[in-house]
Amino acid sequence: MATKTNEEKLQDIEQKMAQLKKQKRLIQNKAKSEERKARNHRLIQIGGEVEKYCGEITDLEAFAEYVKQYSGAIKRTQQPKTAPTTDAPKFAQRDSIDYASAFSLDQH
Repeated sequence: MATKTNEEKLQDIEQKMAQLKKQKRLIQNKAKSEERKARNHRLIQIGGEVEKYCGEITDLEAFAEYVKQYSGAIKRTQQPKTAPTTDAPKFAQRDSIDYASAFSLDQH
């Protein structure tokens, strides 16, 4: 097995760095996409609730002024947004099972 020259090692590292940058960009793009989808869903839900109780809004400027006027009261009714905990992976958050005792060979 031939050893790689320093130039070949550097080239390998450059390739790995390019791959990692691409992976990072893909992950960031996916996160942004998920955030956009969640925001769009939330906005649609809010709009649906507004139309449910107020009917179709025909004067958007007047409605915006109304919301601006009462935004403080609306904010006070909302829970602060909390960051999701990422201490344990999703599969570990399920009911815990004692696999050691469940598959014990000592049981006859």
